Amino acid sequence: MTNPPRGAAAGPLKILRHDAMSLPGALATRSLEIAATLGAHPSVSLPWSMLSAQSANLQSELRVAELVSDAQQTVAYVAYCEHQISMFGLPVIMRETPGNRLAAYYNSLVAPPDAMAPLLAALAAQEHGRCDVLQFPALVSGSPSDQAIMAMSQANGWRTLRYPSFRSPYMPLNGSWQEYLDSKSQNFRYNLKRKRKALAKAGRVDERWYRDAASVPEFIQFMNAIEQSSWKTRAGMAITGSQRELAYHELLLPWLAEIGALAANVLLLDDSPIAYSLCVNWHGRIGQLKTSFDERAANLSPGLIVVASCIEDAFGSGAKEFDFLGDAMPHKMHWTDAVRAQDNLFAFLPTARGALLGRIKQLLLSLRPPAAPNTIGRTDWKE
Repeated sequence: MTNPPRGAAAGPLKILRHDAMSLPGALATRSLEIAATLGAHPSVSLPWSMLSAQSANLQSELRVAELVSDAQQTVAYVAYCEHQISMFGLPVIMRETPGNRLAAYYNSLVAPPDAMAPLLAALAAQEHGRCDVLQFPALVSGSPSDQAIMAMSQANGWRTLRYPSFRSPYMPLNGSWQEYLDSKSQNFRYNLKRKRKALAKAGRVDERWYRDAASVPEFIQFMNAIEQSSWKTRAGMAITGSQRELAYHELLLPWLAEIGALAANVLLLDDSPIAYSLCVNWHGRIGQLKTSFDERAANLSPGLIVVASCIEDAFGSGAKEFDFLGDAMPHKMHWTDAVRAQDNLFAFLPTARGALLGRIKQLLLSLRPPAAPNTIGRTDWKE
């Protein structure tokens, strides 16, 4: 048996392990409470991971490591997929945290600071089966989770490789919507006002909001209709072109409504849906999961208008942040210049195969010129 990793502080924490079929319902509920307390994104909560696994038929790969106190209270957890991959023709076992195979918008260790090292030790443990590589997609560069992983790697001889991934735009919401508009250029304000007037002149405009479970079926109907008529269909990115995406949203949206986190709106012109925005409202942080518009109405800029409306609503709700999620794109940077850098981090563990592959990968990386940021497997999930 391997020695326990250094940095895994001894303490009254017991490790419990679960698969998708044995996950206690109380743990799923508790994971939401812990994520909220620690400020983690809800997409790393266990219910979100479970429905993501279900939509992708990954239940057999889903695992959860849970840290429990002497008082039988869950203090930390990590969900991951365990699967075999091939590197340079060599089969290796990888444990991959949410952000790629399991949809998540920000990866993080859902643990208080003193439990991060024991949680990483549980993730890397070998006594329940060999593991050669850990993968941490969508990891915010320099975040507490990132720092904890690097500290454990240095203490235990894990070889790490970091690939730049997304630069995710967000807006701190200070003051009011009007104060925000006043901070923008006169040209910005004029264009937004002009486009709203042009849309109003084109016909009867209706905006509908969707927050409760009863409204979800209509929103999904409108969302799919808009996606089908959007540029995303030609680009092969529409929800309607992927059975996984369709199943994912059909599972996700009722659950978001159930926990009071759904915030979606649709613009209709003469009763026809022309643009939508799908957001999650999570403890004062608004995250935009998806948005699109009908190309036939492109001259009216409905995409801009529907996003403006949901940002205005975020200000009105007292939210402290509007997060565009996904990678930086022109329609997002129109609103803000603040971004979070995300990385895809690999840790090669000191097994025979992990150590060998880690050395090879580090050597090859050192011989290559710096590469442009890469989404690395997340194009199915982000705008």
